[in-house]
Amino acid sequence: MNVKKSLESRIRGWFPQEPSRISMSCKVEFEAKNPPPMIRSDFTLSATKFAGALTIFYIIFYGFIDFSFPSLERYTISAFQVLAWIIVGVAIGIVSMVVYTRNELCRLSRDYQTSVNWKELILILLVPGLVISFGGWYIFGSSLAAMITVYVWGVSISLTRYGLLYFYEKTENMRIMTGWFGGGFAIIPKAPNNVATVYENS
Repeated sequence: MNVKKSLESRIRGWFPQEPSRISMSCKVEFEAKNPPPMIRSDFTLSATKFAGALTIFYIIFYGFIDFSFPSLERYTISAFQVLAWIIVGVAIGIVSMVVYTRNELCRLSRDYQTSVNWKELILILLVPGLVISFGGWYIFGSSLAAMITVYVWGVSISLTRYGLLYFYEKTENMRIMTGWFGGGFAIIPKAPNNVATVYENS
């Protein structure tokens, strides 16, 4: 086997031949599929690293805005209330992001490229955010309740998304790419740790 055929064989072998294990019971056809000939030219950014950077930015920036701008001294806060707001925000954030990202990864495992599903984005992510925001204000009668709940909701969403994307890449040995302004995902195979091994085994 010459070098060219060996490279073609190895490169084709990097692409998944069956549906991804992270699909979590997704309904995917069990058949070999050819990968897309090319991904979008603006997909030059690692989606996992971008999600990690957004998580750090959200925790620091919005934490500073939420808890330093208002005058917190005028609120009477009990430990039970704070714990309740945190639990509600974290639970809703994790559940909503797991459902949303699971659907994204299902489509990614099937088609190798995805675009943003705005209906899912609104129904699964934005609606719960608005519900807990108004719920914290209405139920507890405090804007601080809404602030705390929305903040921990956003943190849990960011951390959950980063964790799911990172686990997908590690499990499938693929890279998830996206653009600076979003627009969906595409997966590409990770390069071998040592490219020279391709030639040594040819």
